Amino acid sequence: MTSSYQYKTFTVAVPDGGKNSDISKIQALLNKRIETQAKKGWKLLTITPIQSGKKDSHHKHHFGSDGYGTGGWGWGAGWGYSYTSGLLITMEKQT
Repeated sequence: MTSSYQYKTFTVAVPDGGKNSDISKIQALLNKRIETQAKKGWKLLTITPIQSGKKDSHHKHHFGSDGYGTGGWGWGAGWGYSYTSGLLITMEKQT
């Protein structure tokens, strides 16, 4: 006799888009969602972080007195970072 399984995935958003998030708030949201599904017979398989990113760049240009850029200069700087914006939860249930 073979067993079959159903799978369910859902996300839990990290408050404030991951900025200055209180870990206890994230844990509370995660626990609530998992407990709700566990009461319906679902078993936790994985928790995967969802990564988002922020990037920006700044440029400065100076053009020469003739307006065509001769004798001009320029510079650029860029930065970026990633952060956890949510959690992807996968659960299974034997049917």
